[in-house]
Amino acid sequence: MQVRNALLSGFLPATLSAQNWCAPGATWNYATQASWGEGCYEHLYVGATLLGGVIGQNIFTASNFYYVDLGAVVYEPPHYYITTRWQDDIAWWWVPDLMDWDTLYNFGAVPGDKWLPPNFVGLCPPYEWIEVVDTGSVLVSGVSLHYLDIMQAGTEDTVYSRITERFGWEWEINIWPPCVGPPEIISGLISYSDDEISWTNPAWTEGCFGVVGIEEQSSSGIRLFPNPGNTQFTLDLPAGPHTITLFDATGRLVLQQRTTDTRPVVGTEVLPAGLYRISVSDECGMVTGAMWVKAD
Repeated sequence: MQVRNALLSGFLPATLSAQNWCAPGATWNYATQASWGEGCYEHLYVGATLLGGVIGQNIFTASNFYYVDLGAVVYEPPHYYITTRWQDDIAWWWVPDLMDWDTLYNFGAVPGDKWLPPNFVGLCPPYEWIEVVDTGSVLVSGVSLHYLDIMQAGTEDTVYSRITERFGWEWEINIWPPCVGPPEIISGLISYSDDEISWTNPAWTEGCFGVVGIEEQSSSGIRLFPNPGNTQFTLDLPAGPHTITLFDATGRLVLQQRTTDTRPVVGTEVLPAGLYRISVSDECGMVTGAMWVKAD
């Protein structure tokens, strides 16, 4: 059986051009659902660091999960997750146990090339190898991103998935071998944004944050309340003009307004219930984002 997640397969063809990994403002959001509960987590690029004599990018993570056994929502504030770096078309992963860098994604690979993931090595040989079967490019927010279609041979099945520049692997940042893969992750990457581009999985229609509740302070830097809300929400913004844009779960722009208020109120009476991506840009072009849920 061949398994292929189609999260990133619906983009338009594009001309190939190199892009960096972990761009300024990079934010990844993932959804999970399992027997123990459900929720969402976010990875966020927070700044540079020096490791092994080279500059890397620190990525923090935060999560909101509803745990069935606790009968409660547990919010975990942003904390250190991993450090990566970009060099020679490769995204490298810092391995603390080895005090060295290992290959996470090789965007210079061609069909037939292989590499091992930076973790889980030796847990399920020979099924850990990541083999490139095809390459191409896609357009996201007008930017061309290179992708790798990869194959991982499992004990029973061959699993196909995709790695895309900036986005990374479509299930998580780290690539799991099939024998210890994340079978409980049913949605994988649901949205990605940085200072230049923004994408939301068009198949994502469930507001898992709406199920478990969202902290008023988003780890992306925007404070908004109430969340979930209904007819309106309020933003806390720095002084100066801003453009507020809302996208629905399909990525369609549904509302946009300009403001110079530091606490603007955004009316949402005309919007249907669901999950929305909020993008706020200032006069210098700096973009920050957050997720907002309109309740029934």
